[in-house]
Parts: sequence; C-alpha cells; structure tokens
Amino acid sequence: MGRSLRRKCGRNPAHFGLSAGAIEWKNSIGMQSRESGSLEHALLSLAPAAFVVVGAHGLVAFANPGAVRLFGLDPVGVVLDELVSPSARDAFTAYRAALFATEPPATMFFAGEFRHLDGRGVWIECQGVNLARHPRVRGLALHLVDATPHRQQIEELARLGVTDPITGLGNRRQCMQRLEVALRELPECVVCAVDLDQFKSVNDRLGHDRGDRVLKAFAACLTAALPGGAEAWRVGGDEFMAMIPGSLTPSLQEAIGRLARPELDPEEAGAEFGAVTASVGVTLGRKRRLDAVVGEVDVAVFVAKLRGRRQVVAYDAGAAQELENYRAHGEALYELEEANRRLHAEARTDALTGLANRRALAEVEPLVVGNPGSRWATCAVLFIDVDHFGRYNHLYGDKAGDAALRTIAATLQASARDTDLVYRKGGEEFVVVLPCTDFPVALVVAERMRKKIAQLGIAHADGGPDKQITVLVSVGVVRAGAAVESAIAATGDEAMRAKSAGRRGCVVMSH
Repeated sequence: MGRSLRRKCGRNPAHFGLSAGAIEWKNSIGMQSRESGSLEHALLSLAPAAFVVVGAHGLVAFANPGAVRLFGLDPVGVVLDELVSPSARDAFTAYRAALFATEPPATMFFAGEFRHLDGRGVWIECQGVNLARHPRVRGLALHLVDATPHRQQIEELARLGVTDPITGLGNRRQCMQRLEVALRELPECVVCAVDLDQFKSVNDRLGHDRGDRVLKAFAACLTAALPGGAEAWRVGGDEFMAMIPGSLTPSLQEAIGRLARPELDPEEAGAEFGAVTASVGVTLGRKRRLDAVVGEVDVAVFVAKLRGRRQVVAYDAGAAQELENYRAHGEALYELEEANRRLHAEARTDALTGLANRRALAEVEPLVVGNPGSRWATCAVLFIDVDHFGRYNHLYGDKAGDAALRTIAATLQASARDTDLVYRKGGEEFVVVLPCTDFPVALVVAERMRKKIAQLGIAHADGGPDKQITVLVSVGVVRAGAAVESAIAATGDEAMRAKSAGRRGCVVMSH
C-alpha cells in the first residue's frame, strides 16, 4: 500500500475521478491555506495535533504538519478514504456523508484503522465538523488523533481477559464464547474435555511451581496432538477442553486417545513427576446448544474416571446410564450414612431433656488430662443433683417432674460456656465437663448455674425454706495424668456426702 500511495501523491486530482469543480475547490483552499499572514495557519502549522480539510468527494485540500507526520506523507490531493484500511473504508465513507448532512456546530466522531505510508496500521480517532458553508474552509474540518497505543492497551487487556496466564491457552470465558460460535456455524465438530488424573497430588508433593510446569507441558502436548483448525483451552484447575472442526475420524480418535497417556517434555514437566495420565470425554457438536454439549463431555469425563482413569470415553446412552446408576448408588449410600449419623446422635442424646446422655459421657470419661499429647491440659467437673426431687415427683406427679427436668436442663445449657459439655447422667443428676478450666473458674461457673436454677422459682412444698427447687453442685478438677472419670466419681461422692449431711442448694468442693 505504501508504494501505491507514493504513486498517488502528486498526481493530478482528476486521476481520483474528481470533477473540474472539485479540482477548482481544492486549488482555492490550498491558496487560502498558504496565506502567510494567517494566524490560524500559523497555529495549525505549529500544533502537534493533526488537522485536515476534506471536500465532498473525500479529497484532502489542506493538511497541517501534524497530519503529514500521522500518515508519513502529505495527504493533500489524496482522497482520504484511500488512507483508510479496507475493513473500515465503507464505514468512513458513510461517516463523511453523514457529517456533510449536519449543521455546525454539531460534531461527529469516527474511530478506525488507517494506513501509514510504511504500511503499518494506525488507529485514528476522528472528530469532525461540517464547515462546507464557511467561505474560507468549504469542507469537513477533521481533527485526527493517533489512538494506536491506547487501542493496543485495550486489545491487550481484552486478550488477558480471555487467556490463561499459566499455559497461554484461552481460558474458560473464551472457550464458552468460541464453542458457542462453532456449534452455531460449523456443520459438524468434535468437542473433548480432558481432566488430568490425580493432579492435586502434584501440587501436594512437589509444590505449585512444579504443578504449573506440568500444566504448561500438557498444554503444549494438547495443541501439538490436535489437527489444524482445532482450538484448545484451559478451563480451570487441571481441566482442558478442545474443539476440532469436522467429524470424528479414525485418525482423530487415535490423536485423542494419545491424550489419555501423553508424553510430556521431561524438561518442562520434570522427570521426578513421573507419568501423567488423563481422563478424556468426547462428544459431537452438530449444531446443538452449548450447555447440552458441555454437559455431555462432562458426563464422559466422569465415566472415564469411574472406569479407572487413563482412558477416553465417548458420550452415548450407555455412558449416561452408567453415571445415573452411580448417582443412584451414591444417593442411597448417602441416605444410609445420614441414617447412621442420626442413630448415632439419638443414641447419645437424652430423649427427655435433649442433653447428651450417659453413653455420650462414657466416651469422654477415659480421656487423660495434663499429659504431653493430651487433648486438654486441664479440666474441671461439676456434679449437679436436684434437691428433694423424689419428693417433687411424689407431690406433683411424673409429668410435672419431667417438665421441671427439661427446664433445669435448658437452664444449665444456657448457663454453660461454648466449650463446656453438659450431660444428663441419669434421674435428677447432671454432669458438666469444663475442658481447659482450673478450679477458681469452675467455682464461678458452678455458682452461676446454682443461682440460675434457684431463680427459676419452680415451686416445691418440700423444697426447703424457700419452698422451691434448688440444686447442690459439687466442684472438682481432674488431676494431671488422671482420667476425667476420676473427677466425676470424686465429685459424685462429695455430693452424696453433702446430701447425707443435710446440705442443699449450695456449692461444695471435692478434693
């Protein structure tokens, strides 16, 4: 194009198909632009920006030095449309026509690729105003700005937005965009998904840097294995996808089959990693919906893993049924595990109060405290006994007794800290295990619980001077090297001694 422009420069404007009137207009504008005393001419000559005046036929009648630098030539006498890249030429011609139809001071904007004399593309943003009626201009005044660096930045940002930074392949966003176009426009194509087997172990054993090297090596292997016209993407983690125009020929089947046991460059992947294998799923495009095709290759990959990995599975009704059977089995297994968890929880929950029961307490009792490697460095225990509860049941009935126990249990749980473990040991006896707690703190918790029960104000005719339900709380700590059950036994014994001595509604200490 540069040579063509050189030939055109300096030619008679009639060579561009211009009328005699257009030639006269161009000459008159040129004469006016060369008036030495013109302030406007001086400013335009010194300005770094590019300005041109264009006539109705596109002929450039005036160009300041900025325009000469922009195009690498003096465009005066050239039809400006000839400097526009072919892909944008029709749009620029339409822009000129539309601008000529406007009235000043209205302006119009255009952006597109023009050509420099040396043949390179220049992205120019053009702001124009119609001054055809101005006696000294009589044309379109165009302000041209070289926006190539800005355009390149935008294009680079757009490229980065659809490019995987590790492998250099397109990312998931680009994959979905390109696949959708291919499924819509191609009569037939093959879509495959590849999942590297047990890739997490690479990162766990060798680190993420080595994992990235393996991904790069596999990406190179993938693109090398596919025929011309194919596209490949890394869609996330250790997952890749590819689209190959055409049908699933025997040679293509062979190429895809090699992806299950790829031969990676040892310099790239690292010899210590060992062999890489992959599970590959394949399906056919044939002008179908994107979600349907992606769903099918996902199914095929999953079935390849179910069958032991390191293989290719083509999607069909059999593969879909195989996955359905696996899911049904998985759901049944999940329901069984959930039922077992519920039974386990129910077996360790007191049906009346909802607290953990004696069986759950038995799981904690063997824990040794204060030894190296012990779960708890220290531990305290509260043994709580409801005063005169046998008489309460006799006076008010078992139903009222159950209600009282539920209220007391809820109060104990609400008074406990988040780390405390509250159990109903049996009957009217409760145990609270306080992990990582020393004796002074345990006393504070015990007194808080005793007061909260007393504040309930549950009436009890034989409940002592206050005629209400009270509790006796025995406090102890687990000695270093001893099991929790030792403190439970000691605090229980201390509670029984205190009750035998007639003590009620108080806190006692077990030593």
